[in-house]
Amino acid sequence: MYTDLGKPEESINHYLKIYYLFPDQKDIAGKALVKAADNYYRSGRLKNALTLYKKGAENLKGEEEQKYIKKRVLEIENKIKDRN
Repeated sequence: MYTDLGKPEESINHYLKIYYLFPDQKDIAGKALVKAADNYYRSGRLKNALTLYKKGAENLKGEEEQKYIKKRVLEIENKIKDRN
C-alpha cells in the first residue's frame, strides 16, 4: 500500500512491524521481510535489502520463494561487487 503511494520508508516500517509482531509465524514473518527487502532494493539500499532477503530465506520454505530470494541475493551481491 505505502509502496504504491511512493512512500517506501513507511512501507519498510510497516513490514518490519509485522515481522516483529509475528516472529513465530514463519510464513507471515518471512513474507514481511521479503517485502521490506524489496522496498530497500528499489530504494538502492542494497546492503539492507541483502540482510533482509537472507533473513526471509530462513523463514520461507516454498520453492518459488526461495528461487526469488536467491535471484535477488545474487543480483545484489554482484552489484555490490561491481561498486568496489
